Amino acid sequence: MRRIWFALFGGLFGAVGVAFLGAFRADALADPTSLATFSLWLGASTLYVLGGLDASIGDFDWYQLVGLGNVCLGLQMVARAAMTLADGTGETEPLLATFGGVVGGLTLAYIGLDWFRGGRHFDLSTFEESPTADPE
Repeated sequence: MRRIWFALFGGLFGAVGVAFLGAFRADALADPTSLATFSLWLGASTLYVLGGLDASIGDFDWYQLVGLGNVCLGLQMVARAAMTLADGTGETEPLLATFGGVVGGLTLAYIGLDWFRGGRHFDLSTFEESPTADPE
């Protein structure tokens, strides 16, 4: 039952992405970096939903779909950071936030790759479906 949270989280991500696109329309996809960021965002939300619903896509298991969603979300954070660095402002606060975004994005991508490989470093068993224990 815990896997359903991935589907809910992915659905929320998708709704926020569509609302963002609706609010900013063509301006949101004006440059290639914004297009890549938005595509990775929607890709992550789709993969979360599919993994959370235990959908069968080719030979991929649910945890591989969620892992790829984590990789997409991590790469999206790195792409946003690259967009901030390319902005050219030399202020300290945006650079510190950008550095935090890069570290967080790469960490999330690493966790996603580990999940895709089967969870060698990060435990997947907490999301496995198991029958409830009989109290008797």
